[in-house]
Amino acid sequence: MLIALLKGSFAAAGSAAAGAATVGQAPLLVGRPAGRRLATKVIESNSRLLGSSNAQQLLRRAGQQQWAAPALLQQHFTSSSRAPAQSAAAGSRDAPGSLRSRLLQDLQNKASKNVSDSNSSGRGQSSSPADAADAGKVPAAKAGTSLARDSRTSSHNNTFSSHSSPNRAGVPAGDDRRAGLASTWKKGRQAIDAPLLTTKIKKATTVTQLQQLVQQHGSSVNYIHMAAIVNTLGNWQQQGKLRCGMQQQQVVQQLLADVDSLLLPGCWISRQHDIDRSQQPANVLYGAAKAEWQMEPGQAQQLLAALVRLLPGAEPQHVANSLWAAAELGQAPTEQQLQQLLAALVRLLPDAKPQHVANSLWAVATMGGKVQMQQLQLLLQHLASRLAEASPQGVSNSLWAVAKFAEQLADEQQQQVQQSQQLQHLLAGLTRKLAAANPQDVANSLWVCSQLRVYPAELFAAMDGQQQWGRLLPAMTGRNLANTALACAVLGHRDERLLAGLLQHALQLQTRSSGQQLNIQNVCNLCWSVAVQDAQQLAGSVVQLAQAAASSQQQWREFKTEDLMQLHQVHLWLLDGQLVGGRGLAGALTQQQLQHCSDACSESHQTRATQPPSAFQQQVFATLQQLTAAGQLSWQQQPAMEQLAQPDGACLIDIAGVTAGGVRLAIEADGPTHFLWPDRRLDGRSQHRNRVLAARIQVVVSVPYFEWDDLKGARQKQQYLLQLLNRAIQQQQQQQ
Repeated sequence: MLIALLKGSFAAAGSAAAGAATVGQAPLLVGRPAGRRLATKVIESNSRLLGSSNAQQLLRRAGQQQWAAPALLQQHFTSSSRAPAQSAAAGSRDAPGSLRSRLLQDLQNKASKNVSDSNSSGRGQSSSPADAADAGKVPAAKAGTSLARDSRTSSHNNTFSSHSSPNRAGVPAGDDRRAGLASTWKKGRQAIDAPLLTTKIKKATTVTQLQQLVQQHGSSVNYIHMAAIVNTLGNWQQQGKLRCGMQQQQVVQQLLADVDSLLLPGCWISRQHDIDRSQQPANVLYGAAKAEWQMEPGQAQQLLAALVRLLPGAEPQHVANSLWAAAELGQAPTEQQLQQLLAALVRLLPDAKPQHVANSLWAVATMGGKVQMQQLQLLLQHLASRLAEASPQGVSNSLWAVAKFAEQLADEQQQQVQQSQQLQHLLAGLTRKLAAANPQDVANSLWVCSQLRVYPAELFAAMDGQQQWGRLLPAMTGRNLANTALACAVLGHRDERLLAGLLQHALQLQTRSSGQQLNIQNVCNLCWSVAVQDAQQLAGSVVQLAQAAASSQQQWREFKTEDLMQLHQVHLWLLDGQLVGGRGLAGALTQQQLQHCSDACSESHQTRATQPPSAFQQQVFATLQQLTAAGQLSWQQQPAMEQLAQPDGACLIDIAGVTAGGVRLAIEADGPTHFLWPDRRLDGRSQHRNRVLAARIQVVVSVPYFEWDDLKGARQKQQYLLQLLNRAIQQQQQQQ
């Protein structure tokens, strides 16, 4: 409901601003009759700062010139060298600089004298709805978006998507309710101390109480109070407390009608006189995000621009809440604005709470923004130094952000992140807070470890030792179950009892919710994870999950390429192990569906085969050719790169050949992405690949990058590779 009211109110205010432009640093709202109304309201609301006589003169000029308030105010607040503007109505000019000079002098005097009257000049007068440790908390449903497979985007179901039109039917732009609001403001002539009014707004518990405050003190309401009203309504919406009938809906719309006409000019006036008002645009963004209102891009950008201009006086909470709100609203700042906000946050780190850092990291990662490596290190270092104050969710969200940032980094920088002390500190902090962690905190953190290829031995030990799985599993969503299973598979963490529990709860969800909580991606990740861990005793459950997911044509059309590839790998695993009757997924999937899965894998292999091999792979291949040329190796079938494993093309082999003795040989040049930190063992995916190859190729040889890098010169590399091959062939012969 609030979404519709917000849209209707802003649309009504925005109709007067059909064209949005910028004059200097002030937003210019273009309009004639509406411009007069906005100018009048802005000047009245800032009359204490402007002074009574100056405000009266500005009001007269607003009525004559039909200008919007920001442009009118800027004309008088710019440098005295600027020529006075011509009156649009009368064609007359002011005495050169006279009114402007008096305004500047009065404003300079009043800015220092009246700071205490303007309600948030003191750092203690926060009109944010609550401390960032609580109010800035990231909703649980957001932080885990698209975790199970990082290459995908998972849509967020917006409950209020039906209210996406900026001008709703029944709330036309320029609605007469604005006239009703104007009379409401004018009736409220009872003066009140500005900070006290802010406190009363924040303590209100009903829409009626907010209405009464405005009716009593309308003449004292300024843009700071409007920001507080938006935040209060946003809090109620998020908490499910905003239950309004038709009459109260009209009241809410009246309360919100002048928010942008007050806020942006007020922020601009504050910037002109170095008064800290960064809290107010931050509060409006934050309140709109909590209410899940889809703000118009132009409005969000104006608020973000206002915040950036006010950053010199900002607090960490203002920056963090604005970044979080921008991410929730889907209104990303420009790259320049983002870097300015991050730079401000780094500058403010001594005063920042862990939640400020966690929310900011999550927000930037959600928006796909980039963080400089030095900034990331400083933010993580600060968070790690105050882990005792951090919540499990804050730690988990920060870890998730680190994993998303790492995707944008080069291999060398990814290794720096993987091996960083800050990352280890965050994981240790989460382990200590495990008893307070919820299922999503744990599932997301394990997913992060799998993406960064960091084996969290202490976390796994604590989960088992404290018997946390019994507490967490029943409350896990489909995504939580899939993320946990996927992480265990990639990290090579074999826990058959845990995996059985994950599948059991997945089947229950699938039956109970008709698949609504267990989507296709979740199902495919779960099935693939069982195959990667070679948990053969769970093959029946895997077939059951896959069959239910592919049971309807409508569902089948939703399968992505990655889903089909995973199911094909599951099918081959079942066939290789002769599990569940030795037919793979035949019977659970139709022949046409199985062919779709096979085709998806074939196309992926063909695409990869056309890409240039890595430098490491080429070095290993060149060394193999040198050994052949020296007569130390001989072949029935010469080695070649990027070969499909026969007979079914199950996977692509880095280097494949057949020795003179008839041994089919596969050589894998395994770079950093194949190994876990800190023990440098092959990850679960690579171990699964080796099992698949072993079922088709006689000898599989893995060449670890870190051992190769330690070798000096061509001769050492030749000797090393020859020893690896001979040892592997001997082991294969002994097993026969």
